[in-house]
Amino acid sequence: MMNVSTTLKPVLNTLNRFSGWVLLLAVAWLCWTAARLLWLLLAAPLAPMLPPAPLQNTSASGKDYSDYLLFLQTLILLQQQCSHRPMSI
Repeated sequence: MMNVSTTLKPVLNTLNRFSGWVLLLAVAWLCWTAARLLWLLLAAPLAPMLPPAPLQNTSASGKDYSDYLLFLQTLILLQQQCSHRPMSI
């Protein structure tokens, strides 16, 4: 019967042989990530400066559709409709 340690011994030997390279890669990756974070803090990206878009010409439409005027026009129409109805008591 084989012991677990004898089965894992070749696998552990292979892992031990490459552990130095794995550690070197892990340290390099951590340094790269730290440098990216530091660069992000020191030189944050800026939004592009776009030229302002021209506004639509309002003189083309003759009516003003602001909220207050719409409310006022509706109120005037309701008053006109009520004034044309005969009073029923």
